[in-house]
Amino acid sequence: MGSLDYRLCYVDGGWMHFTNAPLPEQSGNKWDIGSYREAGPPMLSYPMQLVRVLIESDLLLPHELDQVHRDSPLLTHALSVRSINDGARPWLSSMRGADPSVQIWGGDTLRSVIDKVRDADGALYMNPADCYDACDYASRFDQKWRRNERVVQEGNDGRAIPTPRGKRVVKQ
Repeated sequence: MGSLDYRLCYVDGGWMHFTNAPLPEQSGNKWDIGSYREAGPPMLSYPMQLVRVLIESDLLLPHELDQVHRDSPLLTHALSVRSINDGARPWLSSMRGADPSVQIWGGDTLRSVIDKVRDADGALYMNPADCYDACDYASRFDQKWRRNERVVQEGNDGRAIPTPRGKRVVKQ
């Protein structure tokens, strides 16, 4: 299985986590109980593999979308990571009217997320050593991506900090 087939299992602080394990087998701290906002990143156990990808876009997490649509029938404060991955809500949604045009769901492949982020005029940053096939796939859409190289560092609060050098793989 190449990294393009890895499935989205967790989103936090700009980082998207993809796994090669079936979603029901992937786990993390507090994934089954409490709010997804209090849960930890996915745990790694052999032979599972994870890929982390940084996203820059206007796509909204479930609680951010609830702040925009206060009349939402399902508020997300009680949603667990497991319930989001089971399809209760998308991990990320665009904000174009009442019906989001771009939605990224738990279980979406890295290939489909690349396409959806491109449709949302966003950008993804990934380490080519972790997912060379995904970088190759995404570069077909942006021939200038090698000139827009950036590396992603992690700040003290765990949030992503893009810096000059690395691989920008989706045109913004």
